[in-house]
Amino acid sequence: MMIQLDHVALAVRDLDAADRLLRQRYGLGSVEGGAHPQWGTANRIVPLGPHFIEVVGVTDMALAASNPVGRIILEQTKDGDRFVGVCLNTDDKEGIARQIGSAWVEGSRDTAGGRLTFRSAGIERSIMEGAGWPYFFEYDDAGLRSGLGDPHHRITPVGIARVVLGHDAQRLRTYLGGDVERVVVEEGAPAFKALVIETRDGEICIPGLLA
Repeated sequence: MMIQLDHVALAVRDLDAADRLLRQRYGLGSVEGGAHPQWGTANRIVPLGPHFIEVVGVTDMALAASNPVGRIILEQTKDGDRFVGVCLNTDDKEGIARQIGSAWVEGSRDTAGGRLTFRSAGIERSIMEGAGWPYFFEYDDAGLRSGLGDPHHRITPVGIARVVLGHDAQRLRTYLGGDVERVVVEEGAPAFKALVIETRDGEICIPGLLA
C-alpha cells in the first residue's frame, strides 16, 4: 500500500490577513481556493510543487459551529493562526479504510474552475487526536486540488521537505501501518511543530503556530 503526503492545513482567523502574512514573512503567495458549503469554511491554496498548504478559515459562523470541521477551525484559531492537519493520499482506498477503521465520506469545494468533489477518511479521528494527526483525501479532479492561477511567490518552492509532529510515534505508526515519507514524528506531547519547505535556495521552516 502506497501512502504519501498530499498537503497540510493551516487554520486561520482571516484568509486575506493570512495571505499577507505568508507573503511578507515567507515569500509565499496564494491563490483563491473555494468554499466548503457543507462546513461553512473557505480556503486559499499555497502551491508547493507536488504539495500545497490549504489555508482555511470560517465564512459562516453558525454553520461552522454546527459541524466538527468548522468547530475545530474556530477552536484552534483562538490564539492565532496554526497548522492543524496533515493530509495523506493512498493507492489503496479500501485498504486504508480498514487500516484506520474509518469510512470514506463525500465532500466538495466550490472553486473558480468548478466544483471539486472529494472523499475523506479519518477526519474525525484527526480532530479527536489533534495536532496534525493525519487523515486521507481522494479527489475526483486532481487538476483542481491545488488551485488555479499564479500565486506570485517571491521564492521558488519545490515541495514539502518534511512535516514535524509531536505524538506517540509507535501509536501513529500502528495507526497508519508504517512510517510515511516526509512526516517526522518526535516523541512527546501532541503538537504540529513545524512545516519545512524545500526551495531552490534551501529550506525554510514555518512554525506550527504562526501568531
